Amino acid sequence: MSRPRVALCFPHLVPGGGGESPTLWAVEALKHDYEVTLIGEGRISLPKLNACYGTRIGPGEVRVVEIPMPGPFLCSFAAFRGAILNRYCRKHASEYDLMVSMYNVLDFGRKGIQFIADFSFHAPLREALHGLPAGRKRWLYKPSPFRTAYIAFNNLLGGTTFEGWRRNTTVSNSHWTRGVMKRTFGISSEVIYPPVLVDRPPRPWAEKEIGFVYLGRLSYEKRVEQIIDILSCVRTRHPEVHLHVVGGAHHSYLRSLEPLFRRHRDWIHYEGRKFMEEKVAIIDRHRYGISACAYEAFGIAVAEMTHVGNLVFVPDGGGQVEIVDHPDLIYRDRKDACAKIIRVLDSPEKQEALRRHVLSWNGRFSPRRFMREVRELVQRFFTENPPPSAD
Repeated sequence: MSRPRVALCFPHLVPGGGGESPTLWAVEALKHDYEVTLIGEGRISLPKLNACYGTRIGPGEVRVVEIPMPGPFLCSFAAFRGAILNRYCRKHASEYDLMVSMYNVLDFGRKGIQFIADFSFHAPLREALHGLPAGRKRWLYKPSPFRTAYIAFNNLLGGTTFEGWRRNTTVSNSHWTRGVMKRTFGISSEVIYPPVLVDRPPRPWAEKEIGFVYLGRLSYEKRVEQIIDILSCVRTRHPEVHLHVVGGAHHSYLRSLEPLFRRHRDWIHYEGRKFMEEKVAIIDRHRYGISACAYEAFGIAVAEMTHVGNLVFVPDGGGQVEIVDHPDLIYRDRKDACAKIIRVLDSPEKQEALRRHVLSWNGRFSPRRFMREVRELVQRFFTENPPPSAD
């Protein structure tokens, strides 16, 4: 008997982002029992993706469909790219027994599965959570007749409707995300935490530097300038504290940070984007991590840092709270963050207790657990929605 055909869809699969990891590990989970097709825009390099995310997907184990990308100018418009992907998926949905969106909502014209990674698909909610970018980009995101027409055009181009994507089985990446989906859209979902692969034992605490790492994309909602402000406060008591900023950058946001990097170049080190061993080496060499994104849907970078035993301080909002899961590591504002960090730095006993705590939770985010839950999800879907080929 032929195996059921499953298509996994992701807008643009490039190494370095947090959202790509679940897609690659979902392929690993399904490749032996299903005919898996990976659909994305632009070039898809399995060797580079394997090297970045620790997967071992051979060229004969998955079919790859590369949707041609629009020109460089149009590529900068995420909603337009999403419409192109949705249009392709609707057109070709009949070729598969199951369509799965690995990055947010898609309207396949039939029931599928969708994994919610963030709320970029819904402009009012995204702006309520993260605000608007500063500078010249701000006018592009502000409510206006132009933006209303732009969104309407892309919905029409992609064939996307709310009624279409709400029929899907929905998977949230945290309990916080699940709550937002229910409150905002009335959609129930189950939670599957993304996979985190950090394949090395944590370095002994005494060998780690008394420094912080920010890990992740550099864009306005990450509020790196607030991290610098918090650690400037901490340094009034602990001048040995320093910061490594690790991640790829949106160019306009990086330009806004460069004056701060120059002003504090004695203790801030911008590392740029790093992959696998280089990235893990930096976070493993330091004791602490920090985030300032107010509402991170999950926070895979936070989970990566806890996997090497780092104590990561996060704002009181979003799915990242579920990762650290301790009041000493969750702050309300700048003043609270500064006070809590200083209390931890002042107390070796508190550091040891928190380190034991974060390491005890790491199994929740293992690739093995993720793959098992994805297989169970797909099996349940086919039990409830048998493919025609199984009749």
